[in-house]
Amino acid sequence: MHHENKPWYGQTRLWWFIIILLAVLVYFSGITHESLWFDEVFSARMASHSPGEILQLMTADNHPPLYYLLLSVVVSLFGKSVWALRFLSALGAVGLVCLGPGPRRR
Repeated sequence: MHHENKPWYGQTRLWWFIIILLAVLVYFSGITHESLWFDEVFSARMASHSPGEILQLMTADNHPPLYYLLLSVVVSLFGKSVWALRFLSALGAVGLVCLGPGPRRR
């Protein structure tokens, strides 16, 4: 393996770490600033049901149930605050940013 001695600003991992850290700051800062939107209230209502009830209710809906199932876990861990209701979506957005350094061309 060939390792080059690059200066700190040439380190790709460092820049990806900074980008991911900035994404966390952007997505989580002010997460509770605005009031809940209609779709967020609907998601909160769906997450208040048990997993079996969520699956049963989803038979009449066209949305996939995984988000509501995961949101019900988040709500059971952190409560029904605005922060907890938006946490899963913000975490997913940061997860997408984390995929950036993964598949790349050599």
